[in-house]
Amino acid sequence: MASLETRQFPNRTSYRLVFRLHGRKFGQTLDAVTEADAKLVLASAEKTLALIAEGRVTIPPGADIALFVATDGRITQKPTQGNILPLGELFDEYVNGNPDGHLEDSTLLTMRIHLKHAARVLGKNTPLGSLTFDDLQNYINRRTKDKNRQGNKISPVTVRKEINTISGMWSWAASHGKVKDGFPGKKLKYPPTTEAPRFQTWHEIDRQVKNGADESLWDSLFLSPDEVEKLLKHVEKHGVKPYVHPMLLTAAHTGARRSELIRSQAEDIDFKTMIIAIRERKRERGHHGTRSVPMSATLAKSLKKWLGTRTSGPTFQCKDGLPLTRDEAHTHLQMTLADSKWKVMKGFHTLRHSLASNLAMKGIDQRVIDEIIGHSTEAVARRYRHFAPNFKRNAVQLVFG
Repeated sequence: MASLETRQFPNRTSYRLVFRLHGRKFGQTLDAVTEADAKLVLASAEKTLALIAEGRVTIPPGADIALFVATDGRITQKPTQGNILPLGELFDEYVNGNPDGHLEDSTLLTMRIHLKHAARVLGKNTPLGSLTFDDLQNYINRRTKDKNRQGNKISPVTVRKEINTISGMWSWAASHGKVKDGFPGKKLKYPPTTEAPRFQTWHEIDRQVKNGADESLWDSLFLSPDEVEKLLKHVEKHGVKPYVHPMLLTAAHTGARRSELIRSQAEDIDFKTMIIAIRERKRERGHHGTRSVPMSATLAKSLKKWLGTRTSGPTFQCKDGLPLTRDEAHTHLQMTLADSKWKVMKGFHTLRHSLASNLAMKGIDQRVIDEIIGHSTEAVARRYRHFAPNFKRNAVQLVFG
């Protein structure tokens, strides 16, 4: 009843659905990027044609018949001017339509990745405004079967974030007259999720990995104060760039995020009051706020030496006067830790939740920890508000002797 035609291009294969209905031949170019995707559309189209032949599905008057059959009867007409924004162009449209710096570079990178998956699965030429509830549910079903680079299934949490990005794009597009209807994402169903693992000690994770657990457990590593000290000594000796040690020390003693460290300016550091102002954006989107964190004597000494006579400009820089990029900071840290036991540490964030965990084990009030670390949700705080095995063992001993 229906078949696929293919056309080869230098970098891709184009698929076209063709079929005959009521004595006429119809064709519809598909957004499918793989043969498997095209065959799924073909199978669905044959089912729709069978339902039409049985009289169980009626083609609406004036409908685009080829498009109607290719989309399971969900779309009757080609998109109008109000919803023609294709998924493949959505990210660039969004960036060009907003001022520079309105979001973190890391946030924009994540959004780009999410929308790239959406364009791949749903079709890069698919108009945003044509998406239906079924499209989104099928997207969830498809993505939760995909695997990441490590060979593990994509987490439902990740897929939910992708849908949230699409929803956010829909809201932006609606405010600019690029889509007409409300986002059709209510009551979408996701597979069950497991709570992110609590942060664990080096020995806890090492034991589990040696017994076959996934290497991703190292993402949940937190270091004891003694381990932090040993790490910093290694970095001081082996840092591939001079800024790596003072930057990592600042992360360890303040809990600052990598993006906050990159934004830091020399004038944010007050050596008289021993306070460092952390420039943050997490608590309120689009708002440049700060939180004040006391500096330890060790940190103040290191930053004084690092800054020298500088009183302005980026606190941490690889080249004179130029702020670091997120990739430079990550790459230089990984190069510093390579070929050492510390290479399992995923990045600056390990020191952030290490500080939070160690403060919690010292009995510091949660409100104080939140002010230092700058957490925004209870879910985040709950992951580090645990106690190392020895600490828990000592607590039990206090009761039972």
